[in-house]
Amino acid sequence: MAPYPPEVFAGPDPAADVARDAVAALRREHPGTGVSLHGTSRSLSRALQREAGQAAMLVTGRDPADVRGTARLAGRAGVPVLTVPATRVEPGAPVVLAGTGTAAAAPAVAFAFAEAATRGVPLLACDLAARDGDPFTADVDSAAAHFPAVDVRREPPPDLTTPGTALLVLQAPARRDRAMLAGLLRDAPYPVATVPAAR
Repeated sequence: MAPYPPEVFAGPDPAADVARDAVAALRREHPGTGVSLHGTSRSLSRALQREAGQAAMLVTGRDPADVRGTARLAGRAGVPVLTVPATRVEPGAPVVLAGTGTAAAAPAVAFAFAEAATRGVPLLACDLAARDGDPFTADVDSAAAHFPAVDVRREPPPDLTTPGTALLVLQAPARRDRAMLAGLLRDAPYPVATVPAAR
């Protein structure tokens, strides 16, 4: 999707060329996967939110000018939202799973373990807001039993604005936490995935 009215893609507009080239590259690199091009006259984050009900995951580029819109999308979409910056991920970098002190973090924990297993990298589990009775540790222990091949490391939180992370996974933010996520999306040089408590 792109933040342009659909009629743009029928003409010689430079944005249309970029979008058509991206679709062509996806079709070449992932044959058999259906790829379609859509424009929207709405903001991109609102258009994606509208489509979220039919999606397993939403993937967006990182637009520093619209981090608030992306943070709002992450809180409302009801599916995982992955935002990807233009920088490349370092080979072998760990998946970082950040607990945020909220209940029902199990879907984010499971998502992080699945990503670490798929990538063949360690998982660094850190609780950013540990509290008595926080279920984060129990959720990590439960997921580790289902993903025995994943090397789980429990360490203090790293500096979340420096490179060296393959993916940061956290629970989709409540409204009060969206400003924190917007700041992270503005500064983090790696992909960030937010996972809702339930779909």
